[in-house]
Amino acid sequence: MPTGGQPAAEHNPAGPAPAQGGRLGGAAANKEDDELKRIPIVVLTTSGAESDMVNAYTRGAGSYLVKPVDFDKFTKLMDTFGYYWLAWNKFPE
Repeated sequence: MPTGGQPAAEHNPAGPAPAQGGRLGGAAANKEDDELKRIPIVVLTTSGAESDMVNAYTRGAGSYLVKPVDFDKFTKLMDTFGYYWLAWNKFPE
């Protein structure tokens, strides 16, 4: 627990993580908050179900990544994803 005896979710300005918020509950709340809505939401999941993808994008996800089971493929995905966000993606000031 963080100092003050409060759970970590109470100290996270972006709200609870999707797993804690119940199927992207925190993501939807972030998109309604003027201070948080510009933060990109990336879903990294084991689910490739169409309904989960639709739900994620409907609730404000900017990207939906399905984790490969193979570790080498997962590592390549994370390297490529990191390169995209750090080298190519542009954020407003």
